[in-house]
Amino acid sequence: MEETKSAIKPAARGEGIMPIHGTFNFQCGPGIGCYTRCCGDVTIVLTPYDILRLKNRLGIASEDFIDQYTLPLTKTDSGLPVFVLKMGEGLEKRCPFVSSDKGCSVYTERPWACRMYPLDTRDGDEGEEEYFVTADPEQCLGLLENNPMTVEEWEKGQGLDVYKDVEELFNQITSAQRIWGDHKLDGKVQNMVLLACYNSERFRKFIFESNFLKLFDLSPEEIEILKTDDLELLKLGFKWLQFGLLGKSTLPIREKVIKAKEKELGVTLPKDDGLWKNPEIKPAK
Repeated sequence: MEETKSAIKPAARGEGIMPIHGTFNFQCGPGIGCYTRCCGDVTIVLTPYDILRLKNRLGIASEDFIDQYTLPLTKTDSGLPVFVLKMGEGLEKRCPFVSSDKGCSVYTERPWACRMYPLDTRDGDEGEEEYFVTADPEQCLGLLENNPMTVEEWEKGQGLDVYKDVEELFNQITSAQRIWGDHKLDGKVQNMVLLACYNSERFRKFIFESNFLKLFDLSPEEIEILKTDDLELLKLGFKWLQFGLLGKSTLPIREKVIKAKEKELGVTLPKDDGLWKNPEIKPAK
C-alpha cells in the first residue's frame, strides 16, 4: 500500500503555525514519547458546555466545580466573564485530571480545546474557516506518526459535532457588536451571563421559581425536558441572553404579556423582531 503523506505546509516565517491542505498526520496515546506532556503548564479556556459536561461527570454543582477547578478571568475588551482550568502547583503544573501513566481521567468529557489539539482555526483571507496545526512537531511527537487523516475525520473522531453546534449558539452572543462594541459589560449583564452560561442549578431554579414561564410561551413538552436536560437548559440560556441583550426573537412571548405591554404604552408592538421591549418605544400621547 502506498504511503499517504501529510499535506502540512509550513506557514510564512514568524507565524508559528502550519496550515492544513488535504490531510495531516497525528496519533496520540501511551506509546508516544511525549504522552500527556501537553497537558501541563497550558491555558485551557473552558466554554459553558465544557463546564457543564465536566461538573456532571464529577457529580458536583456548577459553583463547586468553578471554585475548585477554575480561575476566573475577565476579557479586557468586553468585561465578559471567562474561566480557565486551574493547573496543579507542581513544577509541571499538570492538569488536575491527568496523570502521566493513566492519561486523562475525564477523557470522554474533555474540553473543546483538548479535543481540538493539535489543531486550531482562524478566519482565512476570504473569511472562510481555515484549519492549522498549532503544535511544534519537535514537541508533539504524534505529528510525526504515519497516521494520515482529514480535518473532517479528526473532528468526527473527537466528537466535535455537538460541541460545534452548542458553541455556535454561544458565539452568536459573544461576538455581538451591539453589546461589546465600545463598552464593557456592567455588573447586571455579567450576572446574567454567569447565571445562564455557568450555573445550571441556579438557572433552572430561576426558570421554575420566577415569573419566567409566565412571560415566555414554552410548550409543556419543552418545560418537562428543561427539568432534567442540562444541555437543553444551556441552549435556553443562550436564547434568553439573545432575547434580553440583543433584542432577538429567540423566545416566544405569551400573548397576554404583549397585550398588557401594548395597553401600558398605548401602541401596537411588532411581533417579529423582539422590539416589543425596546426602551425607545414611547407611550402614545
